[in-house]
Amino acid sequence: IRHQGRRTGLARFEIDVAGRNARRSAPAARGMADSQFNLGMLYARGLGVEQDFEQSYKWFSLAALNGDQDAAKARDMFEKSAARGHPIAKTGLGVIYQHGQGVPADPERALTLYREGAEAGYHGAQDQMGDLYLAGTIVEQSDKTAAFWFAKAADQGNAAAQFNLALLYENGRGVDKSTTTAAR
Repeated sequence: IRHQGRRTGLARFEIDVAGRNARRSAPAARGMADSQFNLGMLYARGLGVEQDFEQSYKWFSLAALNGDQDAAKARDMFEKSAARGHPIAKTGLGVIYQHGQGVPADPERALTLYREGAEAGYHGAQDQMGDLYLAGTIVEQSDKTAAFWFAKAADQGNAAAQFNLALLYENGRGVDKSTTTAAR
């Protein structure tokens, strides 16, 4: 993406980004640093995919692990953004630390980062908190607390949180059972 030769130019990417993205994900999954870096850029810029800084950070981290110096710099920028309080960067780092993607797994750090992002009002972090409480991973399982976080994210239009909250209402888990509310 940065320059012709080693990376594909952005102008070429924008012509058929949807088709190219599908073809780039397979080499990235096999550990090809250039493809991982390029996927990180696609997610960071929202080219052909929904802009997703969590996915961007994941692919930059993997590229950095595979020796890409530019990806290491990008990952460091996410770390600095999180340190300055950016909730999206915190959530991205939470995903990385929860699953040990490019770093040793650290569930407690992941929880702290998710909570900070959620309390700052970022719907992606709120949805992650809902997932953690629903599954009982890292935290004690609580349908009521999961519903709380899903509702906050759902109010901001987060589709995954809306779906999960609807399921909780439909089944009366953590909230009063209401098929009417679930259908909204």
